[in-house]
Amino acid sequence: MLEEEYYTSVAVVIIIMSCLSILGGLIVVLTYVMLKQLRNFALKMVVYLCLSDILSNVAMLLIPPNILHSKIGEYEHSPICTAQSLLQSWGDLSSIIWSGLISVVIFLTVVKRVQVDTLRKKEYIFLIIGFLLPLLVSSIPFINDTYGEDTYYCWVKSSAKNSLVFKILINYAPLWLTFLVITILNCFTTQTIKNMENVPVIQQKSMKKMLLYPYILIITSFWASVVAIMEFSNQEIPEFIQILHHLFARSLGILNACIYGLTPVVRSKLRNSLSVSSLVKSEKKNNIIQKNFKDEQIHSEGDDNNSYQGHDDQINDNFSDSSDDIYNFKNDVAINNGSFNESNFLKTENKKEKLHEILL
Repeated sequence: MLEEEYYTSVAVVIIIMSCLSILGGLIVVLTYVMLKQLRNFALKMVVYLCLSDILSNVAMLLIPPNILHSKIGEYEHSPICTAQSLLQSWGDLSSIIWSGLISVVIFLTVVKRVQVDTLRKKEYIFLIIGFLLPLLVSSIPFINDTYGEDTYYCWVKSSAKNSLVFKILINYAPLWLTFLVITILNCFTTQTIKNMENVPVIQQKSMKKMLLYPYILIITSFWASVVAIMEFSNQEIPEFIQILHHLFARSLGILNACIYGLTPVVRSKLRNSLSVSSLVKSEKKNNIIQKNFKDEQIHSEGDDNNSYQGHDDQINDNFSDSSDDIYNFKNDVAINNGSFNESNFLKTENKKEKLHEILL
């Protein structure tokens, strides 16, 4: 039986980190949905990764660890315990696979020069591998009634027969295999990026930032692997290792959001969107003020046409500087984005090389 203070500490870590990861994942998803400029294939993969992590963390909160600990045995065969077990296993395994798929997609695009349009046409395959396959694998423990109350939450019961086999099958084996795939593919991709010529710096930085998503999985799952190895060898797991395990395992969504926000392309699009939003508001405000001023002059008593014309000239003078600034600002933004058409200056320029489209 765990000491009460120790158990409470682990429970607090799990709850806080799960909530923060859900928030981080939602920020990434909402940004992708609200800004059309960010809707490209690479960032869509990141959104899928974040959705998987959100699923896992929401499942973790279905029965908070402190509640489970205070009512041991009451949730053993309950539907909510079963739901937590399945959804957590599904979300964790899906996050692992999407991290690996991101490495595979970048490798195919950068190293093998596979066209992005070709990958888009095969998106349904990625969805099957990233979502449906993990669901099927996570359902295997139902065969032997292995899901139930564990130490901190409902998952594979440590007391169940062959529980270690099921843990390896639905979590640790895919995790370690993905570690290997990520390491090998990212080595080839990194070397290819270094040897690229005539590629804009922002594209190279974006490529390198995209490679961080798979590495985050390795970082956040390190202590989980340590716990697994100690569990397999029947060693007692120290308290601080358990805390580190849950602290890192539940931080995947937070780190994904940080890397997403630091990606040069994402930062550039966000800045442009905010600048253009401010521009549009400024134009509308100026137009309304000018229209109201003219209407007042038209309906004012005692004004003749010459007087009105004088006021009109004054109005034009008052707003000319602002209009010029707006016009110049639009041109600057358009030039920076490679497009001189005012109607579509928010859109990114057509990429010279299809190879880099996935990252832009």
